[in-house]
Amino acid sequence: MFMGDTVSALHSKMFDINPKKLSAKYFDFLSTYKVVTLVFIVAAYIALKIMGE
Repeated sequence: MFMGDTVSALHSKMFDINPKKLSAKYFDFLSTYKVVTLVFIVAAYIALKIMGE
């Protein structure tokens, strides 16, 4: 990854998080983001299907 170490060092200093735990926090955020996005997409799809009938 381009500048991965630099970005990780910067984020760990900004949020006072251990750099080893920071990677887990990144993946936790991304997994939560994907689930929320999927829920909103499915909810919008179901609402549109109900309105179209």
